[in-house]
Amino acid sequence: MYDAVFITDHDDVISTSIMTLGPYKCAHVLRKLGYKCLVVTNTANFTKEDFKQLFFYAIGPNTKFVGFSTTFIWISQDGLVSGEKSREEQVLSEIKKYNKDTKILIGGAKAHRQFANKNVDFAVVGYGETSIVNIMNHLDHGKSLKDSFVNIHGVTIVDSQNKETYDFISDVMHWLPEDVVNYRTLPIEMSRGCIFKCKFCSHRNTGKKKLEFVKKNHTLEQELHQVYRDFGITHYQIVDDTFNDDVTKLEQIRAVTDTLPEQLNLWCYMRLDLLGRYPQSLPILRDIGIRATVFGIETMHPKAASVVGKGGSRQRIIDAIHMVRKDFPELSMHSGFIVGLPHEPMSSIERTLEELNSGKIALHSWSWTAFQIQKAGMYQADSLFNLEFEKYG
Repeated sequence: MYDAVFITDHDDVISTSIMTLGPYKCAHVLRKLGYKCLVVTNTANFTKEDFKQLFFYAIGPNTKFVGFSTTFIWISQDGLVSGEKSREEQVLSEIKKYNKDTKILIGGAKAHRQFANKNVDFAVVGYGETSIVNIMNHLDHGKSLKDSFVNIHGVTIVDSQNKETYDFISDVMHWLPEDVVNYRTLPIEMSRGCIFKCKFCSHRNTGKKKLEFVKKNHTLEQELHQVYRDFGITHYQIVDDTFNDDVTKLEQIRAVTDTLPEQLNLWCYMRLDLLGRYPQSLPILRDIGIRATVFGIETMHPKAASVVGKGGSRQRIIDAIHMVRKDFPELSMHSGFIVGLPHEPMSSIERTLEELNSGKIALHSWSWTAFQIQKAGMYQADSLFNLEFEKYG
């Protein structure tokens, strides 16, 4: 039986078919305190019988909570697990059958301060490593719950992510065999936050300084060597917000990867304009092992790009992509594009689609997302577009 159980899933799109990191990080920090934790993924494909067997095995009198990650489980405001509301009720009834006092948590990208679900006891907002320890201390030891409040829907919101009680840059992530089973690629954080402040972005840790929140070299080296020794893994998805935000950082990481017995094979998020500005980073990225990336180009329209906080003309973006394909042919390039940004007419969107299909915009793959504005409080943090939508048109 486990002290804590985390339920999650992974996204099935081609660019990110990999486990989400958050639940494993929360399990990791609790395990360091002596708690027995289980993380279960691919639950979108679970039947009622699968959940029944899982909870029979995992939940007992010592189980303090079951946590649901919302990042890649497509839920509504009042839904916890993939499928209809009735399925959620079935899953939760199975949990309570084995321990009626087990609490229900949600966290991940879609957890926010206005979360409304009568079945949820706690919603963890933002990075959860400190909040999850806070909650466990409250449930297991009766300590007062810090950094929390009860919202109007009766859900206790816990937001400890800005507390300096989790030492990210020095913490070596430990994986257990039951975490890694059936996976040959793992997510990894080499740094946190983003030096940019795009106006549609609802992440909190934006506008950071260069080299801030970057893992220490010996920490990253120990983590990579340990995973290779224990599991033989050399494939990773780097979940940093902007991996190529600083050339010095890339040189530091190359010094670490050079110590490994085998070449890494890595996927990451990058800024295309930085590759054009600092072409000397391309051989460093190749040496590190970057083989696939997602650019957040978002739009080819200069005025819309300027409003968003991204620069560059259509031709400059096209030229940068061709430069990368010529100088770094091993790199598979994907980008997202947003439909509906201020000032971009439909003719510009149609032109972008035509140029993608013809190969003039020489990406290997791409996806489209509709631009949305949510009322304040519906994200972990509100973007400038959400807060000042009229100002930006």
